[in-house]
Parts: sequence; structure tokens; C-alpha cells
Amino acid sequence: CASPIAALLAFHHLHAVTPCLQELYEDARQYAQYELPVLISSPYGGMTSQLAECIHNAGLRNKNPYVEVNLAALSPEMQLTQLFSDAGGDQRKSLFEIAHTGTLVLEAVDRLDMAAQYQLLNAMQRNVIYQGGTHRTLPVDVRIICTTNEDLYSLVRQGTFLPPLYACISQMELTLPALNEHPGDIPSLMREYLNQFGTKYHKFVTVSPEGEALMCQHQWTGDVMQLRLFCEKITLLTREREVSADFIRRHLPRTFALRHTPTQMDADTPMVYSREKAELLETFDKTGAALKLMG
Repeated sequence: CASPIAALLAFHHLHAVTPCLQELYEDARQYAQYELPVLISSPYGGMTSQLAECIHNAGLRNKNPYVEVNLAALSPEMQLTQLFSDAGGDQRKSLFEIAHTGTLVLEAVDRLDMAAQYQLLNAMQRNVIYQGGTHRTLPVDVRIICTTNEDLYSLVRQGTFLPPLYACISQMELTLPALNEHPGDIPSLMREYLNQFGTKYHKFVTVSPEGEALMCQHQWTGDVMQLRLFCEKITLLTREREVSADFIRRHLPRTFALRHTPTQMDADTPMVYSREKAELLETFDKTGAALKLMG
């Protein structure tokens, strides 16, 4: 069972140059001041948990517990047990109890089993949970933040996600844009990440103007976390103080598809991927598409 963790990130740690990211962070700051649930969606990336931390730390509960749980890592039985059940005595408490008066972050909420969905809906509407499978109720006071890489509205239409629960958790929505929707942020984010990893690994590097232009032209399929991971990769692998465009070109295709103009040959020729790229695409297939609600 999870324990409260230290939520360290704040909004001043997030940098944005383009209006779309600036507006999203501004909306998140505003949402932090309220107690309503927040739904954060993202295209494959991992910035959802970082944004959840910022919202918690900017809110009224920032001195209280902050608890995260990845629902995709739990079986349906474990979801019920960890989220709601109190075994009694000196046994482990439920996550709702641990997060009492604080924030509970439900990562991959799209993976929540139907039985747990009903219990979550009840907990959010009545502010109580049932203890240990009994009819005994326990009052809880928790702010809920949910994250997803899926289109929850599509799941509602498919009958695998409860409509009233969707309405409840999506009262305040934040959709992190794919990096290719705001390429103007890439240069400043890249320099920030390279500086962070330079400090971490005692290895400071820069990227040549040509290499930077190549990165800006790329068709990034995830959010800024994808760029961060790539910056860590080139920091570790390069042997030069300045990373060249050739080095960027050699390594980007191993992970990400380059943007190019489609041709008839592209349509007729099977696409061949490296092992790294095939594994990444398989992971992307499992995590789902970017959230485009009501779209």
C-alpha cells in the first residue's frame, strides 16, 4: 500500500514560451485554488504526475498528505483493497484514509475496474468509504486528481467507464499538448533539461544550432517528458561538449519518427523499425491515444 510522498514540484519549476503551454499552466494554477476534482490527460508522456504535484503544492491542502497510485499496476481486487478497504487493527489503511485531508492522485484512471468505479463515485459524492467490505462507513476528506492517456469520453460511449464518474472527475480538465503542437518551447526546454542532467551527471553539454533545428523539426508524439528523456540520453551518450546535428540525427530515429513529406513510395513501402523503436511503439499502443474530449 502506498504512503504519502513528498510533492516537491511547484509551478515555478515549469517553463513555457508558447501561448498554449502558458495558458495550460495558468489554468492549472487557477484550478489549484479550488477543491473540485481535476482530470489531467496527456499523449503518452509522463508530465501528468508532475502537474498534479504542482496543483497540490499551490492549493489549500499543500501541508497535508499527497498520495499517488498507479491503477494500471493493480489487479481489480487490489484496486478495491488498496483504495477503499480497511482491514482493521494494525493492518494497512486504505489510500483514502492515508490521503485524508490531502490529495489522492489516481494515475491511469481509465484502468479502474467497474466495481472500483462505483465505489469511487460513491466516495466522491458522499465523502465516505465502506470499511473492510462491511456496511460501516468512514468519513473521508480527499481532493481527487486523475490522470489518463486515454480518451475517457470514448470509454464512456463504449460502456466501460461510468458516465456519472466521468462527469464527476472531469469538472476541471487539463490536456497536456503533444510537443509537436508547441515546438517553440523546445529550445528553452532542451537547455533547461541539459543543464539539469549536466548537474546530475557532472557532464555539461550543449547542442549545435543545426542539431537544435533538427530537434525542432521532429514529429514528437509525446509531451515534454519525451524531450526530457531524449536530453538525458544524449547527455549520457555524447563524447563531445557540443552535440552535433549528425549525432542528433543518428539517435533520434532510434526512438522517434522523423517528420517528412509523405510520398507514394512511403505509401507502398513497408515501414521498417529498429528494435528500440518497435518496443517504444508497442508501449505507445498499450498506453493509448491523446485525450480529445467531446471531439
